[in-house]
Amino acid sequence: MAYNTKPIKKDLDGKPIPQYFNPVTDEYEELRGTGGASRTILYDNNGNPVLIVNGKLSVIADPVKLAGNDTILQGNITLNGNVQQLHSNTPCKIVTIQAHPDNQGYVYVGKSNVSSTTHMAVLTPGSFFTITATNLNLIYVRGTVGDKISYGGEV
Repeated sequence: MAYNTKPIKKDLDGKPIPQYFNPVTDEYEELRGTGGASRTILYDNNGNPVLIVNGKLSVIADPVKLAGNDTILQGNITLNGNVQQLHSNTPCKIVTIQAHPDNQGYVYVGKSNVSSTTHMAVLTPGSFFTITATNLNLIYVRGTVGDKISYGGEV
């Protein structure tokens, strides 16, 4: 018979108790821990019971490793007054471009047609811009001859 046609178990006050539906007996049964205990004991990966310290579980967890944070990239470019590609072919996820604090002019960041009127960001000396991109060859800069930029990011 279906679980939704059977009454659930209740305590003396008529409130539902912790339970589960057992399809073998075709009824709800009281939820109990291991060996019929009224609680369940948690064990760590070494088979030791997990302790409660100051009302909190005391757990030693294995370190979590986030994917994609293994390799970083960096570079520097001295600007020549023309449009310059950050790099010819370097895959990336995110990159930050910073104008050197001693620069004399603005640095324009954008696509291959970047200019003082067509750009996605303007960097004043010392400022920076962060962008997500799949490859450094998609990002171009343009600025005053002799000014510098640094870039860094994640591969």
